Amino acid sequence: MTKVFFDQSDHADVVVLRIFEAELSDLVLEDQLVVALTKFVESRQPQKLLLDLSDVDYCATGVINTFLLLRKQVMDLGGEFKLCSVCGPLRTALRSLKLDKAVFSIHQSVADGLEAFSVSVEPNG
Repeated sequence: MTKVFFDQSDHADVVVLRIFEAELSDLVLEDQLVVALTKFVESRQPQKLLLDLSDVDYCATGVINTFLLLRKQVMDLGGEFKLCSVCGPLRTALRSLKLDKAVFSIHQSVADGLEAFSVSVEPNG
């Protein structure tokens, strides 16, 4: 039986994936998460993907690498990738790796993340 790591909800043209594992530190779990997320992006090819981390209390650096891989996959498809609801320890890790502003677009909540997508696709002037 395949382990389920996330659920999906669609909000207009934005796909929200809520990861509901509280601790993502086990290497086997990490590998399974990579496979599940990669398969999802390959099959669904979302143009706007918001990763909701509200249930994640801790994750290993390998999981952060997974987020980077996922971001690259989505961007290679011409899409946008954002994170939201990042807890304190994970936010600190992203900040110390200098990924919090330069690489990831991080938002306080799902609503804020959805709004950021709306703003980013409005026509200029």
